[in-house]
Formats: sequence, C-alpha cells, structure tokens
Amino acid sequence: ENFVSSKFLNPNKIIKWTTWNQHVVNAERAAFEVDVRKFQPDFRIFFYGADGSAYLLPENSSVAYDPIIYCSPPTDSLIGFDVYNDAIEGPTIRYVSSSGRITS
Repeated sequence: ENFVSSKFLNPNKIIKWTTWNQHVVNAERAAFEVDVRKFQPDFRIFFYGADGSAYLLPENSSVAYDPIIYCSPPTDSLIGFDVYNDAIEGPTIRYVSSSGRITS
C-alpha cells in the first residue's frame, strides 16, 4: 500500500484509487459476505442507481458479482460496490472474465 500510495496516487494524481475486487459466483455469495463481515462488519454487495443512490443487490439477482473489498486510499462508499453488474464497468469486467484477455 505504501508503494501504491507514494509512487502513484500522490505525485501525479492520475490514479484516483486502487481496489481489490473478489469474483463471487451466486452460489457462494452468502458465505462470502459472512467471511468479509469478519473484517468489514457492515459489508453488503450493492450497486449505484441512476440517481446516484446505493441499492442492495438482492440475493440470486446475478450469476456472479465482483464487489470491491479493499480500496486505497480508503473509501467506505466503494466497499461492497459490485463492478461486475455495473452498467459502466460491467461490460469490460465480464469480457475480461470470459476471455482471459487484459484490457483497459
């Protein structure tokens, strides 16, 4: 974290934050959320609606999820955000997941 923060985030302001997302299939979602709550007690998988509000994703609402479980610098409003089903990030995430190709 010190390397990322000191070398990339602070000096050039190009990278706003870095995240760690965990791919979770629907069948493992409940157990995953229980495990994450051991170190993030309020953790829930959610999405942002068109109005900018956060909404919980109901169980069984997708075949998979890629929630953010770590963010540097710390940004609580991103923890639990599901990029896999996001309208903007989702298509790229799903393409990379299915193709195994790196993209930007």
